Amino acid sequence: MASLLIRQLFETMLTILRSTAIGATLFLASGSGVAPTVQIDYAALAAAMLKTQSPVDDEEFECLALNIYHEARSEPEIGRLAVAAVTLNRVDSSAYPDSICAVVQQGGEARHRCQFSWWCDGRDDTPTETRAWQLAQQTARRSLLGLAPDPTGGATHYHATYVHPSWAEAFEPTTLIGRHRFYRTESGAPLQLASLEVTAVN
Repeated sequence: MASLLIRQLFETMLTILRSTAIGATLFLASGSGVAPTVQIDYAALAAAMLKTQSPVDDEEFECLALNIYHEARSEPEIGRLAVAAVTLNRVDSSAYPDSICAVVQQGGEARHRCQFSWWCDGRDDTPTETRAWQLAQQTARRSLLGLAPDPTGGATHYHATYVHPSWAEAFEPTTLIGRHRFYRTESGAPLQLASLEVTAVN
């Protein structure tokens, strides 16, 4: 999987750079002896890389994108990346399920038992805000491709700033991003399920 992803990224970069490379070669071959300044459209390069196939299957990708959309669609980019990071940090932790969908759906759909409140709030989960959904998908792809660092410092938990859950005392705070406070699991800390008042993961 890793080798396939690297090849896809490499081929994408070559496609964008090929025209400028060929242009420079032809210019030098003309005999002028002066190399032109090669302009690289880094925005186009980044956009093309974000269209590269995700390293996980479609279902896993959609689970991550939906989690970002429902948990952080009103947040700036760093806030969306933070939710993605928490989700993936849980996947990497032995304390949680080992797939994205299993992490997102942990606790089931019983009211107030899920880890991410949108999953068990009884509402239709279909995205209705087109631009926000596009951004959530873009953030999911960036995170899965490793094109963005974890802005949470390894967090596995977070809550909205307007609530003060008792469980937070058992965890190590890492950072504040937008309207969410983030925490790392300390050794021996118990798994927390969603509380009645917290609208983000607990």
